[in-house]
Amino acid sequence: MNEELRQKLIKDLDKSGFASEMRVLKIFHSLKWRAKSGEGYFDKDENITREIDISAYSSLLLKHREKTYASIFFHIVAEIKKTEQPWVVFRHRLGDSTDICAWNNLISSFNLPDEGSKLVNYISRSSLKK
Repeated sequence: MNEELRQKLIKDLDKSGFASEMRVLKIFHSLKWRAKSGEGYFDKDENITREIDISAYSSLLLKHREKTYASIFFHIVAEIKKTEQPWVVFRHRLGDSTDICAWNNLISSFNLPDEGSKLVNYISRSSLKK
């Protein structure tokens, strides 16, 4: 490949945002997350197939003597944009009635030592909503 074509390809890849996606993917991998790019989904509103830039997850297991007592999964689906300005994540203020966050946000559970509803106050102390 001649140098002119090589430079044009590099410029096009950088302009398209592909280079930014690869940098983000590399960061996730360096943090020991399982991450991949290029997954697709069907956009029912637009009736077309779209691509997910980055899909990454990490998990933590609470173990004691080879028995797992709890597992937590974090999953991030990211749309990567190239910009000169940093992005800001906005959140809205939740009403007081939704301050407690715990049992109702667990996606699944099994072998809990007690009824899940009895754990709400404890789990709520460290919830993202708090």
